[in-house]
Amino acid sequence: MLTTETLLSWQNLLFVLGYAFLGGGIKYIDQVFDEKVFSKPVAFVLSVLCGLLMGYFIAVDFPSATILISIVLGVAITRKIDNIAFYVGILLVLGTPLFIRLSQAATVSLNMFSIFFLTVAALIDEWGNDEVERWGTNGFVKKFFYFRFTMKIMMAVLVFTGIFQPVYLIAFLAFDGAYGFVDWYSQRFLRNRKGLLYSKPSLF
Repeated sequence: MLTTETLLSWQNLLFVLGYAFLGGGIKYIDQVFDEKVFSKPVAFVLSVLCGLLMGYFIAVDFPSATILISIVLGVAITRKIDNIAFYVGILLVLGTPLFIRLSQAATVSLNMFSIFFLTVAALIDEWGNDEVERWGTNGFVKKFFYFRFTMKIMMAVLVFTGIFQPVYLIAFLAFDGAYGFVDWYSQRFLRNRKGLLYSKPSLF
């Protein structure tokens, strides 16, 4: 488990970058199949890399297991695992920790309380993000769900109550930031390619 005492260490930097890679990679795959942008071969490579990395984090790091399993449950329940690259990734997410733990004759420790509340937060974010375009063009509620703040708030609560160390909130924000950046870039690419006006809510 990563600790506050080593918050500025290179291990934590690599850890945060790993989460950013997961967030950006997952959104890249999503946009390849949903919006028909970017490269499908790259998406398949990313599905393997992201699946292995996510599975590794789940196997060796208890808080990461809690966070990432909650994300997987959220997208699985809302049927967002909907293309072959995601299927490949999920198989690796499930298989990698199983292989690592069996080879070490160990088990993965999970906090079911945290998984439950983070999964509920993920489901709320997925539902709200899907419904956001049906609401008005402005307003706090639309921006709240467009930027998926429910899980961010729940992560902050888990940090402030001492269940997770601060580095996990930073890593989650890096995941979410990379995810959002790839979404923004893909929409910009679509706008330039199609010559269409595309309007999305600003953060402020």
